[in-house]
Amino acid sequence: MSQDERSARIAKMELANDESRIKDEEDYLKVREETLSKKAADLSTRLNAFNLRKKVYDSNVSNFNQRCAKGGYLCDPDRYTLNKEYDSMSAAGIVLGDEFEKFEQERKDVSQREGNAREARHALDVKRASLGMDSQSK
Repeated sequence: MSQDERSARIAKMELANDESRIKDEEDYLKVREETLSKKAADLSTRLNAFNLRKKVYDSNVSNFNQRCAKGGYLCDPDRYTLNKEYDSMSAAGIVLGDEFEKFEQERKDVSQREGNAREARHALDVKRASLGMDSQSK
């Protein structure tokens, strides 16, 4: 086997290794993207539920303020209940906000990795072309 044949063989083996590595990354990113889509749907559902709960809270506060303005005698116990609801909602809002931040960071990471994978795929196609191979002959 001549040196040129040996070099071509080595280049083809390296190309096959690169192809496998890129394919694994693309497969991983596809699964990750599906997971993120499910997570986005879950977060959206939870945000909608939170917003409905906030609407009820806002309505309760409005009713409370109207009753108190009229001299309602149950103002203090209701205020305690509303304060507890507010604390609970604030905590839930903070958790939801943190989860959205983490989700957005994951989405950015996946997007960056997808860009890297596209660049690697392009570089592989260029390398394959320089070896005189088309994308079908792997």
